[in-house]
Amino acid sequence: MIPISKPNLGEEELKNVREVLQSGNLAYGKFAKELEREFASYIGVKHAIAVSSGTSALCISLKALIKKDDVVATTPFTFIATSNSVMYAGGKPAFSDIDSKNFNLDPKKVGKAKAILPVHLYGHPCEMDEMLKVAHNNGSFIIEDACQSHGSEYKGKKVGGIGDAGCFSFYPSKNMTSGEGGMITTNNDETADFCRLYRNHGQNEVYTYQQEGFNYRMTDICASIALAQLKKLDGFIKKRRENAKFFNEELGGVEGVQIPLEADYAKHAYNQYTLRVKKRDIFAELMKKKGVDCRVYYPQLTTNSSYYKKIGHGNNKYMEAEKACSEVLSIPVYPLLKEDELKQIAESVKSCAGEVR
Repeated sequence: MIPISKPNLGEEELKNVREVLQSGNLAYGKFAKELEREFASYIGVKHAIAVSSGTSALCISLKALIKKDDVVATTPFTFIATSNSVMYAGGKPAFSDIDSKNFNLDPKKVGKAKAILPVHLYGHPCEMDEMLKVAHNNGSFIIEDACQSHGSEYKGKKVGGIGDAGCFSFYPSKNMTSGEGGMITTNNDETADFCRLYRNHGQNEVYTYQQEGFNYRMTDICASIALAQLKKLDGFIKKRRENAKFFNEELGGVEGVQIPLEADYAKHAYNQYTLRVKKRDIFAELMKKKGVDCRVYYPQLTTNSSYYKKIGHGNNKYMEAEKACSEVLSIPVYPLLKEDELKQIAESVKSCAGEVR
């Protein structure tokens, strides 16, 4: 079975981890600090703050920028961590429909809110100029959920460096990994100071507490892996884009299959290569029988989960997002795929399209 994703780890990661273990300093330390400097430079921002996960990055950034009961506009078509983080920070998520072309929050449908939390879904950047106009008109902050979009670009600028803050995840399925881990990016000094304190119990020195905080630090073990991965990231993205180009050429004319679209303004990082297919669930089962793992990201809107219905978010309809839930299917696109595996995946898609027609 060809897996849906596979982390690309090598000798550099092993060397770094070995150095950390031999040093005896396993918690936040030298590698984490270097990772922060290098990641900030990569994104093109003043500050990068290493944390324990992408969810931690979202929670802390929101804590820094919103107050209790502030409304945060976001998408219902993403992983639930996005809107859960809004509630963790004391805010109220306000959901809007997506753009059918790229699955991202549609800026034309965003209402008035204290903050906007767009997700650069699957590695494709949101339409940020339009989002910035909405934010300017409403006096809103923008917190970019870039957890799937390391290396994505909007008009030549890296995502995570466009809004007031950006949030990244280093989970194993992402474009770069540390096992578990995350990063906050920002150009705002006050926001950066708040986030650094918040991830470390509110301390600026040991037992000197400046504000509310918890333990959201990244370990040096995780940071050492992420630092090695960051140095390879552009190569990873290049290979993902080459794999996506192969699929585009092979699958672009297949009846019943819609390949992902890349906007003129975008450099898609292809964390996921996501098709639209008819009879999706049957299609997915057939793919797995042919030895190709595939996943549905996401089969249910956040607002349709039992918990969100219970707290009053299940009444509104989001036509484009609901349609996407019934049609999307992601196939493997990761850099370690070999030529024969790429061909197997493409032929399997073509075969399944003929079987479900």
